[in-house]
Amino acid sequence: MKLAYKNLGFTLAETIVAIGLLALLVLLVLSVFMLAQKAYWQNDNRAELIQNGRVILDRLERELRQASDIVTEIPPDDSNSLLIPHEIIFQDGHDSTTIHYLRYYLNGQNLKRQIIAYYFSESPNTYVKHDSVDIYSNPPQKLILEDNIVGEYLDNISFYGNDIIYIFLQLSNKNKQINLLTGFYARNL
Repeated sequence: MKLAYKNLGFTLAETIVAIGLLALLVLLVLSVFMLAQKAYWQNDNRAELIQNGRVILDRLERELRQASDIVTEIPPDDSNSLLIPHEIIFQDGHDSTTIHYLRYYLNGQNLKRQIIAYYFSESPNTYVKHDSVDIYSNPPQKLILEDNIVGEYLDNISFYGNDIIYIFLQLSNKNKQINLLTGFYARNL
């Protein structure tokens, strides 16, 4: 009596080929996923830099439009890089009841905003203009009222222009760098 053999399973060669094809398919799917993930993070980083730059430019533009005096000397153009300031000080024009100055400057990759007041020791509660002198021709004392971070990822900030004030920002994070430039008319100068 002969027994008939039924195909109940796969041979070793068929199993190895199936596992190899499955591994190849998993590697292909994983590499496509990793490429998509990398592209997402790069675009997310770029979007974060652009958004941070927009917020900085909007705030600076709004406050500079209201400024009643810019203390920092701003060159008419960007032809001489030695003359271009990388910080700016101007009189705050939002509150006419008191004299405050705003200073925007870089501290590492952070943009900081100071609120500064000047006063004479004879009357410390009365703020005066930065270029005032007392009866003895002494300059006023400087008081920093606030010093806060208002932006991050900045490598450079610069200002130039006469009628139109230009603000240039260079931002970078995670090997991604963008440059932003805006120009606007100052209203009160």
